[in-house]
Amino acid sequence: MKNRDIAWISMISALYVIITLIFAYISYGPIQVRISEALTLLPFFDKRAIFA
Repeated sequence: MKNRDIAWISMISALYVIITLIFAYISYGPIQVRISEALTLLPFFDKRAIFA
């Protein structure tokens, strides 16, 4: 795995954490809306996103 791939995976993971923390007030409650879960579609477009 190349360094570029590792950097890409790290950026996707960091983006997931940041989005989850920003929208934590709607992500964890009686009604949950997790906007960061939209990133789980990335593996369909880029195989490197599977590891993220």
